Amino acid sequence: MKARLATFEGLPAEIDMGNVGEFREWIKSQPGFCGGFHLRDPKTGAVASLTLWDEGKLEEVRIAAEKRQSTHPPVGMPEPTSVVFYDIEWRA
Repeated sequence: MKARLATFEGLPAEIDMGNVGEFREWIKSQPGFCGGFHLRDPKTGAVASLTLWDEGKLEEVRIAAEKRQSTHPPVGMPEPTSVVFYDIEWRA
């Protein structure tokens, strides 16, 4: 299993929560999706997106996400300040 952690400096004022909800539903329907979280630091406003995936599905989903971006309205999120992939060593 793999984890993808994308960090952002904060949420922009012009974010479209309707499109965010649609995007969340789309992500949940992707092959290999095991779970996800949107996180926010209450002190700094920094946000992160953590998604969990079956091994070998991340590249397939990355390609599907790029295709989706060309046909769906943007959600208004900036590019992440960092994206890191982790192997999941333990899961409860």
